[in-house]
Amino acid sequence: MGRSVTPDTTLPLPAQIGQLIAGHIHGPTLSAADEALLRDCHLGGVVLFADNIGSPEETRALTARIQALCGLPRSPAIIAVDQEGGRVQRLPPPATSFPSAMAIGATGAAEHARRWGLATARELRTLGINMNFAPVLDVNNNPGNPVIGTRSYGERPAEVARLALAAAAGLGAGGVAATGKHFPGHGDTAIDSHYALPMIAGGRERLDAIELPPFRAAIAAGFPAIMSSHIVFPDLDPDGLPCTLSPRLLTGLLRDELGFGGVIVSDAMNMRAITERWGIAEGAVRFIAAGGDLVEPIGEEREVHAALLAAVESGRIPAARLADAVGRIARLKGWLAKQGGADATWLGAAEHRAWAAAIARDAVTLLRDEAGLLPLRSDARIAVLELFHQWTYLNTAERPERGPLTEALATRFVNLGGVILDGQGPTAGEIAAARVAVEGAEIVIIGTRATNRFPAQTTFVNAALGWGKPTIAVALADPYDSLAYPTVPTALATYGADPAMLHALGAVLAGEEQARGHLPVTL
Repeated sequence: MGRSVTPDTTLPLPAQIGQLIAGHIHGPTLSAADEALLRDCHLGGVVLFADNIGSPEETRALTARIQALCGLPRSPAIIAVDQEGGRVQRLPPPATSFPSAMAIGATGAAEHARRWGLATARELRTLGINMNFAPVLDVNNNPGNPVIGTRSYGERPAEVARLALAAAAGLGAGGVAATGKHFPGHGDTAIDSHYALPMIAGGRERLDAIELPPFRAAIAAGFPAIMSSHIVFPDLDPDGLPCTLSPRLLTGLLRDELGFGGVIVSDAMNMRAITERWGIAEGAVRFIAAGGDLVEPIGEEREVHAALLAAVESGRIPAARLADAVGRIARLKGWLAKQGGADATWLGAAEHRAWAAAIARDAVTLLRDEAGLLPLRSDARIAVLELFHQWTYLNTAERPERGPLTEALATRFVNLGGVILDGQGPTAGEIAAARVAVEGAEIVIIGTRATNRFPAQTTFVNAALGWGKPTIAVALADPYDSLAYPTVPTALATYGADPAMLHALGAVLAGEEQARGHLPVTL
């Protein structure tokens, strides 16, 4: 997109301020209050979340109305979303559900990453969405990372860079702006910045070797946007400011040294890493002053607009810094305006579903089969014990009667029963039901999700081994789960529990497919 910045100085100051804000709305339709917010604050765009996505018709109507209210001549509104694949997907069916970035990492295939990007862009464009907060450039080298995990392509910087660039190329080819995140790297944190302020120790040599290579590659490839992280790097900013608020990191490192000329987007400013010390409005002012361009207030848009306006008028944010940010956003919008039309048949297209299935087929990883249990007979008596934490891994507030692993395997195995157990800590009743199911089974399959966050899962798995039945453990989220049950002789990893991955797992268990995946992280 080039690096020349040409701000639109014809916009009045309040409208220039509004271009720096990506607003948040409520529900799948615009309320009167939402419309007033978009108009009054002259917002340059919005960020959509799962609650904003209704039926395809509703979503198209929503994005069209946003464009009518926020778009400028030859300058469309930015309508962004987090559609990463895996456990971070905002679009429900009929949109295609893709496996996680780490699943793509397990395939090692750049073509899978490119196809993810192209299909995702097509389906977003069909709904009127023109910016994706993906791909993730974080190098996940910390098994205890509570927030990145399978959102990363893996632990090897060169592989993360290679696959992320292919993914971004696919997004761009489909007419959607990619956003690399979370600068300068969120892969080695042990704290989730949604809930506290993480810190990564280590000097510049370590950053150059691990965190920065994917970002350097993304900048060289012309990524249109990069998202900052709410993480403190004390060796790089002795003032202890998180990257989102740090002039040293945003301007000194990202802009001046690494040469990034695109839009710097903040991570959500309502995360506790920001709110507990600075608050959203003050955080937004500091972000723009530090060199950021597009801020996500998430709930305090009016307060942030007023704070930014006051900061510009007082000189705290210099006029040149405002012009620079407005110009970068204008350039991004100019690229968006040149993209062609969308085809409604792209949403959930058979071609896209086939691409998702191919990723899943190539990603399922056999960690070990020391007991020689695979493949399973189609008539084997199987008990599926699925540890389930609904908020993190399923897009539902209600506990289903059968877990997704049981549902997927039931299409291949005729004598299969399933028990759901609370992944945060199975109850006595759930454990009793599991024991009953195991008593009548030949084979036990246990699905775990995030044992590092929920150690009760580890306790349960190791207790279930004592029930005396041949057992297969499946890491349905981070492959690091397998570290929690090293004595289980047969173990697999799926890098997520989306439908394509679980279908592919069933094919491997039944002997219809070989497990082709290779671990993209070290266990």
